[in-house]
Parts: sequence; C-alpha cells; structure tokens
Amino acid sequence: MADLAFEDCDGFYNVVDVKTHRLSTKFNMPNLISVERLARFYEDDRNYFVILMVSYDVDGLKAIIEQVKFVSIEFLGWGLLNNRRFGLGANSNRQFESCNDQFQIFA
Repeated sequence: MADLAFEDCDGFYNVVDVKTHRLSTKFNMPNLISVERLARFYEDDRNYFVILMVSYDVDGLKAIIEQVKFVSIEFLGWGLLNNRRFGLGANSNRQFESCNDQFQIFA
C-alpha cells in the first residue's frame, strides 16, 4: 500500500505511494490501490493517502528529474483516475488513466 508513511505534527497519518513516470515512454498507467483497501484505510479520519509522483527522463546513464508532485489522492482530478478489474475476483483498483496527462490538482 505504501512506500513510506509518517505521522505529521497534527497527528495525521500519511501513507505515501511513490510513483515514477518516465516521460519518454508511450504507455503509462500505474496501479494506485484497490478501492476496497482505500475505503478501509479512510475509515479513520486521520489517515491520508498521498501520491509522490516523480516525472523524469533518461540521458545516457543519468536520470533527469523534470517534475515532482506531492498530493493527497482527494485532490486529483477524476479524469486522471480509472477503475480497473484485475484477475477473476470482484476487486477493483484505482489506476491512473494516463501519466502522460498533466496532474489536475484541486485545492
């Protein structure tokens, strides 16, 4: 569910999912989290699921960082997210529609 987590100074628990996006690739649709798992996580009002998106490209052996965004999933535009079913079960996953689109952040 998380690559890292921390409790902030106000006592909120932040789970951070780090996503990388190589800009020169054509297909970009990383999984975020299952809808069921996210719903259970948000049963506690002090929990936040946060995305750390690092957009980069490669020049030889060097990674060139183009953009870094740190945003709670609630502030992502719905047009960026998609529900997908994987496997035979009824579980549904939240997934980026395409990382090639710019993040729409609503504050």
